Amino acid sequence: MKVAVYTIALNEAANAERWANSAVDADYRIVADTGSTDDTVERLTSMGVTVHRIAVRPWRFDDARNAAMALIPADVDVCCTMDMDRFLEPGWRAKLEAAWTPETTALYCQTIYRASVDDPTPLRSWPAKNFHHRWGYRFNRPVHEALVFTGEREVTANSSDIVMFEVQDLTKPTRSSYLPLMEVAHKENPDDAQICFWLGRDLMWANQQERAVPLLERYLALPTSKWAEERSEAMRYIARMLPEQRLSWLDKARMEAPHRREIWLDLAEEFHGKSDWLNLFWACTNGIEKTHRTGSYLDDANCWGFRLYDLGAIASWHLNAMDRAVEWGQKALELDRANQRLTNNLSFFHRRWGEIQSESVKRQIRSELFSRISQKPVKLLQVGANNGSLLYDAIIDFDWSAILVEPVPYIFDELKRRYDGRSNIQLLNVAIHPDEDRKRIPFYEVKKMEYPPTPWYHGLSSFDRKTILSHSDFIPGLDDLISEIVIEARTIYSVIEEFKVDEINFLMVDAEGYDATIVRSFPFDRLHPSLVIFEGKHVPGEELEITEKLLTKAGYHWVPMQDWENNIYAISRQIMSDDEARFVGNLIAQKS
Repeated sequence: MKVAVYTIALNEAANAERWANSAVDADYRIVADTGSTDDTVERLTSMGVTVHRIAVRPWRFDDARNAAMALIPADVDVCCTMDMDRFLEPGWRAKLEAAWTPETTALYCQTIYRASVDDPTPLRSWPAKNFHHRWGYRFNRPVHEALVFTGEREVTANSSDIVMFEVQDLTKPTRSSYLPLMEVAHKENPDDAQICFWLGRDLMWANQQERAVPLLERYLALPTSKWAEERSEAMRYIARMLPEQRLSWLDKARMEAPHRREIWLDLAEEFHGKSDWLNLFWACTNGIEKTHRTGSYLDDANCWGFRLYDLGAIASWHLNAMDRAVEWGQKALELDRANQRLTNNLSFFHRRWGEIQSESVKRQIRSELFSRISQKPVKLLQVGANNGSLLYDAIIDFDWSAILVEPVPYIFDELKRRYDGRSNIQLLNVAIHPDEDRKRIPFYEVKKMEYPPTPWYHGLSSFDRKTILSHSDFIPGLDDLISEIVIEARTIYSVIEEFKVDEINFLMVDAEGYDATIVRSFPFDRLHPSLVIFEGKHVPGEELEITEKLLTKAGYHWVPMQDWENNIYAISRQIMSDDEARFVGNLIAQKS
């Protein structure tokens, strides 16, 4: 048996020696050089490769490869077509002779794609018809050329033991010529499904969506379009180009090839963008269950990274499935250790899981405190009352009087509706400023949404835009949901003066970053609330220390609730003893 390894070449100096060395066991090594301007020819000839200089005008890959094949001597039995960016695994010749029979006309071997020569990790692999008989074959198509049989009966065999590696040189500019050549190929054979798909894909990459979509739809309608994986990929491309129909096309892709993880990740991204947490969880669950790559050229390495686990963890959190959020959040971080956002998310998921396990205890503590402060008539001052739902039950059950302050106009309207007709409730549509009254002051609100992406979305408004944006991990597109408005600002002192308040039993503050500052502006020298609650999540540590010192000096126990918002309870020593405070603090720490 005589064997020839052949190919075409253009400026392949970087690959020439590796190619020649891997084919050294062939009887002939033949290269048709199509116009190299580097030292490709010199390198190949120095290693004993037969090089012919050819010119093909107009350029077509099939014409060039057929010209190279014509240069193979007539006494050759088996030809091996191998591009310059490929190389054969040692020992291939003996395996070829063992697999080839007198009846064989072509042999499929295993082609393995690598990121680099030095990295043995296989990124994908596929069987390719790289060995063929000297006669009865030619290349067809001006680009993405295919080896076709021209004889009477093709007899193919397979040998997965023969391995050809590919390390694609992405720096070469040859792909720039592919699009016009594919136009030629499609014109020559409009019913060639493969070219129809590739042309549609390349037009999409060239941002010619108005041409790409009809071509991909034509591909799907062709009777020869039968490969489910490629059909699903065409549907993914159409979904990418037609955002208003994206979900419909992605669902078609899912039904076409449900075994592909790529489709489930696309669906997950779509549901995440719509804040559809239940369907996001469904998509991530199905995608994560797909543990095997298809091995085709359509495999997307990005689908096997952290993202599906990341989105699944976020969906689980929204659905309060915190054990799964922790599991998937951990897996996401394992796949991208340097990602600080994933680190922060996992810490949050752990905390939230702990909160759920300890919420019953914290509810009992709050219920006990509310009962204690209600031993006498309560006057509540709530800064950042939102829509009034948080304390509504306690206000009604214990018949508290209250001054409720909410700066965001559309939320204040909800607050008014909730407490309409209650004479013991005063409402103020202002923000609380620690230093001065201001008739007009800039403020940032989040857009009103009928179906908010999180239960606490409408409570994010703040003087500080950055504080709002710190929640971006959990609210897709949050930056675009923020608008600047102008509101009135008052100090706590001026509010107390306006309503002639002589007693405040309960002070609650939720001001998205300004909480501790507002608490410190309260006149503790005049009034002594039995209970102070404020959110410490966005408050710097040194500012919390200052606030703790002030409240401790004013006669309060400092009790962090160790929840997501880092709520701080400052409990007056008048309603809780030192021993009780220590017990409550230890209990919270154990449960958290």
